[in-house]
Amino acid sequence: HQGVRGWVSALYVALDGSVNSLAISTEVVPIPESGGVYVAQDSAGAPVTVRAKANTSVRIRDAASIFGEQVGTLDQFEEFTVEGRNSNGAWYMFTYQGAPAWVNSSYVTLIEGTVIDLPIR
Repeated sequence: HQGVRGWVSALYVALDGSVNSLAISTEVVPIPESGGVYVAQDSAGAPVTVRAKANTSVRIRDAASIFGEQVGTLDQFEEFTVEGRNSNGAWYMFTYQGAPAWVNSSYVTLIEGTVIDLPIR
């Protein structure tokens, strides 16, 4: 969609065929050195910014889970810089009021950068 590759939970889609006919992804995000942080770069080595906007009013949590404590809300169309994702890409991490916060990726649209540009946190 809109030139952005991404992942969607199987809970939210209906296949028109067999799951066995789907391609298997071998996409890998590099693991940073111990104590380091992975910073996405383009082919020229320049840092990549990943930005998103909320599709609707959505809860912000302190963990990448519906069981994380709600720490705030993003308003519909509110934009933010995404700093990471969880291992399956279902949650995006960003800084909210000076602390790491998480939002479910199904409620936001990336408007700059791609999922592969995001480090796993």
